[in-house]
Amino acid sequence: MILHIPHSSTNIEYIKIKKESDNINLLTDLYTDELFSYKDATRVVFPYNRMVVDVERFKNDPMEKHGKGYKYKTDFFGNIIERDTNLIFESLYDGYHRKFNDIVHTYLSYFPIVFIVDCHSFPNNPFPWEKNLSDRPDICIGTTEHHTPVEVTDLLEKHFSNYGLKTKVNYPYNGTIVPSDFVNRSDEVKSIMIEINRSLYLDYKYNKNDMFNDIKNMIDGALRIIDEWTNETTEGFWGSLQ
Repeated sequence: MILHIPHSSTNIEYIKIKKESDNINLLTDLYTDELFSYKDATRVVFPYNRMVVDVERFKNDPMEKHGKGYKYKTDFFGNIIERDTNLIFESLYDGYHRKFNDIVHTYLSYFPIVFIVDCHSFPNNPFPWEKNLSDRPDICIGTTEHHTPVEVTDLLEKHFSNYGLKTKVNYPYNGTIVPSDFVNRSDEVKSIMIEINRSLYLDYKYNKNDMFNDIKNMIDGALRIIDEWTNETTEGFWGSLQ
C-alpha cells in the first residue's frame, strides 16, 4: 500500500505571500502526514506547500480560472503570490510525478497489484471559489471507475459509520490519484481517496484537538481494511497460478 500525502507541508520556500500563517492554516491539509502513517505502507509526501506547487492539479487545470492551478497565482484571499523562476516549479512538479511513477513501478516488480490511498483533509466550510458544496460530511471517499474496487468503498463506508460519522462518496470532492504511467491499468493499480473533515481533529486555532488520537486510530482501522483486502487479493492472484 502507498499513502499519497500531497498537501500536508507548511514549507513555502520559493514563494512570498501576505498573511503567511493564515494562508497556511486555511489551505494546508494540516497533520495529514501524522494521521496517515500506517506502519505497513510506503508514504509519498510532497515536501512543499500546495501554494508552491499543487501536485494534484493538472497542467492547464480547470482551477486555473480561480488562480489555483498547479502553480497558484493567488492565495486564499485573492492576493498575488510572488514566485522565483518558473523553472524551479516545473522541476518540482515533474520530479515529484516521476518519483511517484517510479515507486509504483518498483512495487509492481514484486507484487501483482498496488493499492494507493490518496490522503487528504478538507475544511468544514467551502473555499470562497467553490459553489454548491455545503452540507459537508465528516468523511469524503473519492473513487474512480477504473481503479477503485466497489467492495473497498463499501467496507470503508461501513467502518466510518460504526463511529457514527457521516460519509459521502465523491462529495464534496471526487476522484483519486493514479500515477500517469498507470491510468486505466486497473488490474495492477488500485486507488481510493480518503478525506477527513478538519473539524474532527483541529480546534479553531488550527491545533490538534482532543480527538486527534482517536481520529488517527480510526484512520489506522480504515487503512488496515485496505491492507487486508490487498493481501487477500494478492494471495488469490498467486493461488490462481498454481
